[in-house]
Amino acid sequence: MRGLLNGLNLVTRSSTILFQYVAGNLVNYFTLIELSCIVPILYFLLMFWMPESPYFLIAKGKKDEAIKVLTWFRGEVPPNVLEKEIKEIKDYIEKSSSQKGSFKDLFKKEHYRIILIMFGMLAFSQLIGVTVVLFFLKSIFEASKSTVPSSWASSLVCALMLVVAFFIPTISKLFGYKKPMILSSVGSGVSLAALGGSFFLFDQGIQTPFLNYTPLISLVVYIIFLSLGMLSFPWMVVSEMLPSTIKARASSIATSVGFLTAFLSSVTFSSLIESLGIDVSFWLYSVFCFASAMFIYVFIPETSGLSLNEIQDAIKLPQKINNDKEVNSNKKTMVVCLKNQFEINIGIDGTYTSKNVNENA
Repeated sequence: MRGLLNGLNLVTRSSTILFQYVAGNLVNYFTLIELSCIVPILYFLLMFWMPESPYFLIAKGKKDEAIKVLTWFRGEVPPNVLEKEIKEIKDYIEKSSSQKGSFKDLFKKEHYRIILIMFGMLAFSQLIGVTVVLFFLKSIFEASKSTVPSSWASSLVCALMLVVAFFIPTISKLFGYKKPMILSSVGSGVSLAALGGSFFLFDQGIQTPFLNYTPLISLVVYIIFLSLGMLSFPWMVVSEMLPSTIKARASSIATSVGFLTAFLSSVTFSSLIESLGIDVSFWLYSVFCFASAMFIYVFIPETSGLSLNEIQDAIKLPQKINNDKEVNSNKKTMVVCLKNQFEINIGIDGTYTSKNVNENA
């Protein structure tokens, strides 16, 4: 279900971007703004008919209203099924209330690893060039001086992103999140390196029929690989890693980090091109792609199909091992007696010896 919802999110985002590029080729700037206002206005009006969340209603003690809402969501279901779900919601709310944390909990030692992973994951999701490419897609084609029409080439790239989005639920179900994100980062890095190489050759005055299509091919491959993982999975992985005690506050910070990085990437792109050149700029984004793959491989656990507790155990395991080493470092050996028969001396290097206690008696 999580993979399906994540895929639906990418479908809606891809559809919106595709609409902007296609409509932008057909109408003027002000008409495009007017067309873009239609969906937000519809969203605002339809929210008046949207029922309140059952969790919110139960938390406010409005059980009867919560049952009506659940019936509206689920359709006609047996009363015992509704009562069971109401009980589960109550239990969840009580558990969440008892685990309600504060802002200080973000700085507890057991959360350091999660917070660092969260920052790194969302920063890399933007440093690999996604915002720059999607925002300046048409300008990139124009800068390449390729014979391919920039307006419709941009629409083609966005259309492919929408097509790949429909396969995201299947991909996450078959391969999880970690492997697609690594593949996505590596594939994006190779394609951006090729894109930078094409700009380098253009600057050298080299023009060939194949080279004219290299920017289009590179960006198509980049968008396909990007859509396979790094365009959507990082947000889902971060949301699944956060424990309930810090989830609300950490999620807001994570969102801010993601959008701040996206903003900085977009506003510095022109300056980056002026300072380094467009070829070196894309090579730099390519380096970030490969660094992202290494970061995911080393630090990100596979969370697909795991419960929240299992995810927390996977994240905290290295910390638990380090804590065990700290405890054992204060002792040369640890003595364990089993049923008063054997004495086992376990060294901190993992070696051990044993002897029968009864032989010395």
